[in-house]
Amino acid sequence: MIHKSPKVYKYMKIKFLITSLLAFILIKVNAQEALNVMPYPQKVEMIEGELMLNKLTTIKYEGAQSAMVSGAIVRFMTKYKNASLRPIQIVGSNEHSDITIQLNSLPHLGIPNLEAYQIQIDSTIQIQAASEIGILYALETLNQLMVSNNEGVHFKKLTIQDWPTYAWRGMMVDLARHFIPMEMMKRNVDAMAAVKLNTLHIHISDDEGFRIESKKYPKLQEQGSNGKYYTQNEMINFVKYCKERGIEVYAEFDLPGHSQSWFAGYPELAAEKKIYTPGPRFKIDGDKPVNLTSLMQMMNTTSTPSLDVSAEATYTFLDNLTKEMKPIFSKAYMHMGLDENNGVAWLKNPKIVSFMQTKGIKTPHELQNYFSEKFSKIIEKNGLTPIAWEEAFHNGLNKNILVQVWKPGFMGPTMSIDTIAANGNSSIISRGFYLDVFMPAYYHFLNADFIKEKSDNKLLGGEAAIWSELVDESNFESRVWPRAAVIAERFWSSNKLLDVDNMYERLNIINHKLSWDGLQQISSVEKHVDQFTNSQLNEGGKELLSLITPIKGYKKIMGLMTKPTAIQPSSFRQLSDIIPIDAAGKWVFRKQVKQYLQNPNQENRTKIEQSLGTWKQLSVSVAKSGCLSSIQIHADNLTSISSQILTYMSTKDEILKSNIIKQISIARTPVNETELAILDELDALVSGKLKDLDMSLSVF
Repeated sequence: MIHKSPKVYKYMKIKFLITSLLAFILIKVNAQEALNVMPYPQKVEMIEGELMLNKLTTIKYEGAQSAMVSGAIVRFMTKYKNASLRPIQIVGSNEHSDITIQLNSLPHLGIPNLEAYQIQIDSTIQIQAASEIGILYALETLNQLMVSNNEGVHFKKLTIQDWPTYAWRGMMVDLARHFIPMEMMKRNVDAMAAVKLNTLHIHISDDEGFRIESKKYPKLQEQGSNGKYYTQNEMINFVKYCKERGIEVYAEFDLPGHSQSWFAGYPELAAEKKIYTPGPRFKIDGDKPVNLTSLMQMMNTTSTPSLDVSAEATYTFLDNLTKEMKPIFSKAYMHMGLDENNGVAWLKNPKIVSFMQTKGIKTPHELQNYFSEKFSKIIEKNGLTPIAWEEAFHNGLNKNILVQVWKPGFMGPTMSIDTIAANGNSSIISRGFYLDVFMPAYYHFLNADFIKEKSDNKLLGGEAAIWSELVDESNFESRVWPRAAVIAERFWSSNKLLDVDNMYERLNIINHKLSWDGLQQISSVEKHVDQFTNSQLNEGGKELLSLITPIKGYKKIMGLMTKPTAIQPSSFRQLSDIIPIDAAGKWVFRKQVKQYLQNPNQENRTKIEQSLGTWKQLSVSVAKSGCLSSIQIHADNLTSISSQILTYMSTKDEILKSNIIKQISIARTPVNETELAILDELDALVSGKLKDLDMSLSVF
């Protein structure tokens, strides 16, 4: 704990406000000199020139001995050597060094935030922070600033002062529906640390699986996991691994619904007494998909696995389990879930109905409120803070429950942070940060629901979320990264940072740096594309794949949910499961189109004509290899549209223009759950106006 007098603190706050104002100014002034860093620092002051290190690089730490800092320095040195192929070594505190790291007091640093840091690069590199975690963040930024070539290792000369906008910067990973191996989770944590995320929320139980060993109740994992779970020792070591990287971990046991895996071993806990096995809540019989109306009716009327919340034995069980799980995780929170429970199983149980009548409980929602109060008090009694999804919120909710907001607007009125705060509850936001709805990075970057909020005691921050109905170990990394880096920036950086083009330029570089440092989000895509195409992919095929994406929004998950259970996929190896969510070629072409519309000179026109000329040949090229026959229609459409636009650019024929617009409309139809990503840009070449980026979240 660092103590400071009111006078010193007042001075620091004034200085900090001035620094914040300068940061907003510098974001605009230095846009043309933007650093390839993510999250982008709050304040950057560029100095002319660069520092080049081309011999033995030395690094030293001036501060109390610390396993966390020592580990961070070793990791930085490893990345430095791997990227530059040049030596780096630690020297003593009295020796000259190229990189000096100092742990200073908070008043000395001048930023009233224990996660803050400062980097000064001139003739040497000076790092200052007021905490160990600040040093970790500074080293991650320094790693991103590094540019290596044959001459040496280069750093732009600058001064950075940086601090987070929000304290809670998290990621929720659903390990229950599809189990993710520990080594992959560690790579994910390394990437989280690189972009300064500090909280890992593990959704560790659901209908499909209970993924953590319980010694008190061993049948939870023995019969509820299909053999795929973490032992307590594995999780303890993993949590330690996370903590060394500045990341705290907490677990979610999603109740009172989402609990089928619990009942496989302990059916007495269930509201409906029967035999249970881990698996999806909803089962569709037959061999044909159901329609949307039937699906909605099934979700609302089917008796789904639910805890018997009327039985005191249920709460004894939860108390014992909470006691057992608390020491395993490092963040003093436990998530209760409290979402998506229709209450039908309760209303079909006479004992529970009688209990409701005795207690004056009129509806399943009120019964869930009863459970929420009881379970949250158990969690608090065990020294933890309870968390719940927004469905749990109601006036009178236990004020100590942290509310996690997630529902998008199409699901009805959205939950207001102010409404939650008026009841005395704090909140975190995941709305607009769901990675599993396959929205491009810009959707998360421009998340208006989050940008409009202010960091204060009401809103602690947010969490990216990756639900795993459509994710397993084969595509986990490419479904999370690199888009999670953009969400991390939204949590850390100024809400004035809104330049999408610059974001994508930086994201492309950070994506590769994450790959260099061990993440497999790029190599896994390459591997699975190679397998899908039987190594027959030609240049035309590569070009087409750079221009398509999976279908966006909830379309893919709704497609899965309407399929009969017997034919639902057991793995995710189709093209729509493999290709990146952001089409790299789109952003190159979009930039070309913007430049052409702003200034249709010969240089800009030539770039457009070259792109269209390449795509004019795609139909023949893709058909020649035959390995992308499932999306050949995309190549055919793109060839036809490109050819016609080339003609239109010369003739300006209105009939041709009308035909092109019609064909673009037809080409918007998805093909095997993929879609062309550049149709708005092609439309702009004939309409003369580039549409705004689509922020709508499609459902069907």
